[in-house]
Amino acid sequence: TTTRLSLRHSEILLLLTESGDGMTTAELAVALSDDEQAQVTVRAELSRLRAVLGPLELASRPYRLATEIDTDMAGVRADLAAGQLRRAVARYRGPVLPASMSPAVERLRDELHMHVRSRLLVSDDVDALLSFADTAHGRDDLEVWDRVLSVLPGTSPRHAQVQAHVEALDKELRA
Repeated sequence: TTTRLSLRHSEILLLLTESGDGMTTAELAVALSDDEQAQVTVRAELSRLRAVLGPLELASRPYRLATEIDTDMAGVRADLAAGQLRRAVARYRGPVLPASMSPAVERLRDELHMHVRSRLLVSDDVDALLSFADTAHGRDDLEVWDRVLSVLPGTSPRHAQVQAHVEALDKELRA
């Protein structure tokens, strides 16, 4: 079953899946906003989320998912830990909840992106590097493209295109 969640419900669900011990209303309020968000507002959102989740049980005190769920983030991390860089890049669809301004979600988003990126920057796997570089979130990453160029054989049909892209990015950054 697929359920479309609002951004706020997605943020809450992500935070709860990432917190092993669960979160109190106060912790969720701080994680969701830099503004002082009333705990009653968070409780109301949790109540609405509970109604949307269906078979997934949302336990309380502290709030947590009673059922473990697989997330894209966990999958990417598992692939990276297993050394499956190509699979991790294929599974990584870009920054997590890119529209979210929640401080905790921004931190998780940045951590995952940097984890994927840092593994790529020390990798010799041209296919994984190109798969990432060819995406919207890798297209303007000069360091990734430099790494591609450093490991891509000069005989590759993409070598000239990659070199031109690196030169264009370098010129753009110097402007």
